[in-house]
Amino acid sequence: MAKEEANSGSASGGNYDVFLSFRGSDTRNTFADCLFIFMRNAGIRIYRDDEELRPGENISEILWAVRSSQIYIPIFSKNYASSRWCLRELTCMVEESYGQLLGKILPIFYDVDPRDVKLDTELYKSALMKHEEELDYTVVKTWKEALTKAAKIKGWHIKDQRQGKVIEDIVTDVLQMIEKRKRELVGIDNYIKDIKKLLNYCDTSDVRFIIIHGIGGIEKTTLAKAVFNQLSPQFEGHSFLSNIQESSSCGDIVKMQRKLVADLFGLPFAKTFNFDEGNNIIKKSISKKRVFLVFDGMDGNDQFLQLAKHCTSCGSGSRIIITARDNSIFSVTKLEESEENISIRSTKVIPYEMKKMPFDHDLGDISREFVKLTGRLPLVIRNQSEAKGKSILKTLEKVFHQDFHQKFKIIPDVVGHQVKQIF
Repeated sequence: MAKEEANSGSASGGNYDVFLSFRGSDTRNTFADCLFIFMRNAGIRIYRDDEELRPGENISEILWAVRSSQIYIPIFSKNYASSRWCLRELTCMVEESYGQLLGKILPIFYDVDPRDVKLDTELYKSALMKHEEELDYTVVKTWKEALTKAAKIKGWHIKDQRQGKVIEDIVTDVLQMIEKRKRELVGIDNYIKDIKKLLNYCDTSDVRFIIIHGIGGIEKTTLAKAVFNQLSPQFEGHSFLSNIQESSSCGDIVKMQRKLVADLFGLPFAKTFNFDEGNNIIKKSISKKRVFLVFDGMDGNDQFLQLAKHCTSCGSGSRIIITARDNSIFSVTKLEESEENISIRSTKVIPYEMKKMPFDHDLGDISREFVKLTGRLPLVIRNQSEAKGKSILKTLEKVFHQDFHQKFKIIPDVVGHQVKQIF
């Protein structure tokens, strides 16, 4: 496999700072190479993979590198969409970044326009049509969705730009993001140690569920992702299923089944399979593997609970993390009532309450100003970055120059959406 890793190492937030995705024939010896060297020299832990030089057809290691990275940089070029490998990488990036703190996409539009990537022109659209002639429609559909989502993200445009200056700007922005992420992860290391101790992944005598529960906004997903990044290479198969609660409301259980099977076994599903057929495939195949799974954001949806229940049939030594706000929906019997499980091995279900969010001490002064400005009322103010906090504080200072109790009544009419969202 042709891959390069610069300044590699382990960290709470991932094994790599950056995953670089590009079409080798377009940018291997030009822009992508220069960007890689600049980032490496800046001390950034970067992983790049050249799909043109890969002899095999096993993408599992590449997708693991994606999931182990904090920042994803796809370089969209004219032939990017003609590469199945690039599209698989991009789909994984979108899945990992959507709704999560870990994993952020920073697209580069090298010699294309966002309209091309959004499939509004024939450039990428024709490439996808060729894939549809040879592949399952549902596979290509996920690639289309990933492209259109990535195209909407603000990125860098290289057309008619001095590439050296653009690369310097990219490296500067990435370094700032890495530093910000380090501050966000302050205080989470102790939680990571707790979960790893409970998982006891070296013990292969049982199947173990860890249920991380607690109120919203305390970084349960961040914790689960950090543990997943560190331990997933120790297992025969692994999968991180994110935003389950949202998928539940949208009826996307089958999509989750597809991802689980693709991650663990590299198998595509038939176009017209249903929920029960998907569960049967998972149940029959999963017992042969020692796996590490994460169900992030579970609620009381019966179908997702059934899916989790089938994971009690995993191979001995498997580990499953579930994150949820309410621990009461996961009774031990719901996860253990499996004849195969009872007769073959034990299952341990261990709840872990995450009680508070790590505090960023840099925001202490801003928090005190909020309290003073709002008349010391017992409001809940949502967590903000330092820069955003200062910006919102200035807006509130203009509004609350009179008695706060009176001004608070007219907040919806005076301030913008961003300010209203903090309360």
